[in-house]
Amino acid sequence: MKVRFLLGSKLFALVLCASTAWAAPKPVNPLRQPPARPRATIAHAAYQEEAFEEPLGEAPSVLRHEANSAPGAVPRPAPATPVPSADLPPMSRAMTDPGLPLQASEYPSFAHEYDPRNGLACEDGYCAPCLQGPCWIKAEYILWWRTGMDLPALVTTAPDGTPQAVAGELGQPGTSVLWGGDREEYPVRPGGRISAGWWLDRNECWALEGSYYWLGNAESSYTASSPGSPILAIPFTDGANGTQDARLIGFPGAFSGNLNFVADSEVFGGDLYLRSRWCCTSWGRIDLLAGYQNGRINEGLTLNSTVSDNLGATNSITDSFSTQNEFHGFELGFLANIDRGCYYIDVLGKVGLGNMDETVTISGHSLSTVGATQFATNSGLFTQATNIGTYNRSEFVAVPELGINLGWHLTDCIDFSLGYHLIYFSGVARPGDALDSTVNTSQVGGPLVGPARPAFTFSDSDYLLQGLNCGVTWRW
Repeated sequence: MKVRFLLGSKLFALVLCASTAWAAPKPVNPLRQPPARPRATIAHAAYQEEAFEEPLGEAPSVLRHEANSAPGAVPRPAPATPVPSADLPPMSRAMTDPGLPLQASEYPSFAHEYDPRNGLACEDGYCAPCLQGPCWIKAEYILWWRTGMDLPALVTTAPDGTPQAVAGELGQPGTSVLWGGDREEYPVRPGGRISAGWWLDRNECWALEGSYYWLGNAESSYTASSPGSPILAIPFTDGANGTQDARLIGFPGAFSGNLNFVADSEVFGGDLYLRSRWCCTSWGRIDLLAGYQNGRINEGLTLNSTVSDNLGATNSITDSFSTQNEFHGFELGFLANIDRGCYYIDVLGKVGLGNMDETVTISGHSLSTVGATQFATNSGLFTQATNIGTYNRSEFVAVPELGINLGWHLTDCIDFSLGYHLIYFSGVARPGDALDSTVNTSQVGGPLVGPARPAFTFSDSDYLLQGLNCGVTWRW
């Protein structure tokens, strides 16, 4: 009996020790702990009881109290509360008041909750909130294409031996177009864009943002000269009788000369808008935009030609067509941001609706020299008294815009991005549309007889900007 009693006592002691060891709290790794129901974005073990409600996997405190107070129950020790060390951040108001957002200085070094107010940066194998300020500025290098200019046939040639009366005329056998008659494309040109913004509130619900872009001047040109051969000509339609004709620049034994035709384009614009958070999820956010948009397109077409005959007389002509399109309007759109930690994607879509102020200026100049005598007139070949002047009108247009960027968080405050951008103007006045290639030659050196040509009429064309961009964003 004594042996059985001793064995039973030892068995009871082993069971009691095992149950006590099972009930004792175990150390918790804060980076591996399953997410609890947060009252504030704090994950430091020292603040566990302050920042979270009941941890997952444990019974509520009321049930634990009832179990400890049951008759005959073995008291279960309460979990030990770690005491914050001197190097831990001080407790903030946000730990005790869940309605207050955390300040940047209150984020512990190994918080791992996603905060939609900030981007994410990868550190030690997990992502933590970037401690970013309310301001940012972005500088971009852009490489954009723009819509070329539609032109009538402006330079022609013909085989030597073609009769002078029909040399260079459109529709004649052997005549070929050297420049014009189609769309003359502009080369791709570099430019720049500057964007800046500022969050107006601590929760990043409202922001003021703006941008300005510019493209370098693009040119499409044609230069040629002829001492007489090959045949070089500027074709046109004679408005007096409706037949084809040509101004000869070079013809064997009769004329020699040169010409220089240039089409150029310059573009710049910007906007200023208010940005408001529409929705925010674990994958990112979508903001709505509303504000003011401006754009300006300046283009020109200059035709210079000089011809000398075999008697020594010289005639120089300049025709100039310039257009200025200035847009002012109201814009609406959205900006979607998908942030996946080390990289993000921005998608921008907006449309501007407003007034396009179109101005077209046509001018010409002619200088004839015979010996020591010179004659000058304020007209050229395609610029005559019937169309010279400045014309203006306003039109309602739409300016849709689309952009997509892929970016990387280099540091908490610096991002790098690559993207594509497109801006479309639904209606602009262009120099090629202002040029009337029908000329009533009766008004050259005499009174006008017949149709008043060349004439000017407004004609709108679309204009597209598109291309690649790369840039750096700094937040502070």
